[in-house]
Amino acid sequence: MRRTLAGGLQLRSAGPHDAELISEFICRLSPASQYLRFFGAVAPPSSGLVRALCRANPRGDVLVVTDVTGDVIAHGMAVDGGPGRDPATSEIALIVADSWQNRGLGTSLLRILTDRGAERGVRTLLMEVLPDNQRMLGIIRRRWPAATLERTTDSVILRAAISQGGMNAGERAAA
Repeated sequence: MRRTLAGGLQLRSAGPHDAELISEFICRLSPASQYLRFFGAVAPPSSGLVRALCRANPRGDVLVVTDVTGDVIAHGMAVDGGPGRDPATSEIALIVADSWQNRGLGTSLLRILTDRGAERGVRTLLMEVLPDNQRMLGIIRRRWPAATLERTTDSVILRAAISQGGMNAGERAAA
């Protein structure tokens, strides 16, 4: 997958060949952004983490957004199924570079991951978010107001139903 976004940004599938770019991206993230995505400081990232963030999966996606210089400025992934999970459930996680936050890039990446999941037959999204991550919680609440929230000791686990095309009922009515 490859797509040009506004401003000459490139959205594409990632793979093992992107390990160095993704490692550099993580190192450029602020400690606060690292914490909100990975639940801890991870720079420099371990080789295992970088492999996981580059791993191609036929039941999911690993996407990166690059700027005009080729640097990674956003990363998103979706993993369908998993141990003990319904294959129609996909866990989604994403991160946007600090200097690119609050520009709609995270919302766009989430929409693309959701739409691609719906094409694969995903019907439920699962997202684990820190309670302090108000930006992500707000995005999820706006897009899926009926999402269920389960509070754990460390996080909020959100489950949201999606339909064909990745839209929820409110979005279909507005369309």
